[in-house]
Amino acid sequence: MFRQISAPVSVQWELTSACNLNCLHCYNYWRDSSHPKGLHVLHGNPGSEIIAKELIRNGVFQVTLTGGEPLTALNKHLSGLTLIQEAGIDININTNLALLTDERLHILKSLGIKSILTSLMAHDARIHDELSNTPGSFEATRNGINKAVSNGIKVAVNMVVTKKNLAMIRETGQFVKNLGAVGFCATKASKPSSCPDFTAYHLNQADLHHMFTELLSVKEETGLNVDSLEHYPACAFPDGITRTALGGRSCSAGKTGCTIGFNGLVRPCSHAQQTYGNIADGFHLAWQAMHEWRSGDLVPQYCKNDCGEFPNRCGGGCRVEAENCSHSLKGTDPFCTNSVPPARVPITKMVLDKNATFLPAKGLRFRNEDVGQIAYASVKNWLLIDNKVADLLKGVHTKNGVGFTLRDLALTFGVSEERAYPTLHLLVSKKLVS
Repeated sequence: MFRQISAPVSVQWELTSACNLNCLHCYNYWRDSSHPKGLHVLHGNPGSEIIAKELIRNGVFQVTLTGGEPLTALNKHLSGLTLIQEAGIDININTNLALLTDERLHILKSLGIKSILTSLMAHDARIHDELSNTPGSFEATRNGINKAVSNGIKVAVNMVVTKKNLAMIRETGQFVKNLGAVGFCATKASKPSSCPDFTAYHLNQADLHHMFTELLSVKEETGLNVDSLEHYPACAFPDGITRTALGGRSCSAGKTGCTIGFNGLVRPCSHAQQTYGNIADGFHLAWQAMHEWRSGDLVPQYCKNDCGEFPNRCGGGCRVEAENCSHSLKGTDPFCTNSVPPARVPITKMVLDKNATFLPAKGLRFRNEDVGQIAYASVKNWLLIDNKVADLLKGVHTKNGVGFTLRDLALTFGVSEERAYPTLHLLVSKKLVS
């Protein structure tokens, strides 16, 4: 159902499973004694250079460092991280920032990391520390945000939302705005697979709607970019306004992204327990083995056959959330209502000057695929394009920035300018050209 590409566009790399916090919504908190919480590596795990070389060999464009808490393992993995940075792979990091020191800040800058996604559970220190099970963690994270911002690194803050902090979204958004954050996200906590009963924390449908509404209020009141870092079923949104603003995500698991565990095992996403091989045995083999995540076989029949939104506008919600609640990857996402989703609010499309000259995005990169090439500008802005379009864009690079026109694009395909216009519009909307 989903086109298979040769390798993921982006990868989450868990540098360690160790973390300085013990958050109630995290799988670490719910581990039993047979699964230690503080592992950095296991005997026989692939080294960071092996992982880095596999990422480079397979043409991955972007890597997000996660954990556990990745700041605890930067030095251990520095040789591998330096390799991928020198290969031109974009590096981002998800960190609670509580352990940010001058030395670690220097490493982040040396790796070309210009932005950080961090986590803050509440604007109230007591509530944050309670949810993180770590006294003083609020103050440590706030200090980390201040240090990063004052050193020119952009910080976006994600608030993992449970019933315990649902009422604090708006105040927390205002708080991080005052800290200098450039973005604020509120994302529902998912039931950890090892948790026997998450009902005291798990949001219900009304709670989810409240979270969406509060997020939009934060945007209106603070001007912050807001988002929710989850793929929700289209029918989970209460109206077209919230769906248009917050329903643009799709499930990338096994389709355009995956996760490399601290032990080298490759999973479809960070939430999934399923593994498809060890990266040391060949990243390509593990990626190919994830076929079931691309075939549509895991999506419930209603979503595939009756809703009318699959696959282009809705992927049927989160398969891991479905598994955790129904014990099957093919189960129904708990926020799926099996009803007609609200229509998106129509957005006025930009009108392009048909006589203008267009240039490719700075640093535009390409990767060959069986059916064309991927043109990559950023993790949010990339596209699988025809070889003819790729050749046109690459040709521009050798013409000292002369650029191309709508007419050039039309001639490339031997069609009218009217027929070529939608392709040009797509290239501009994806910020591959400007």
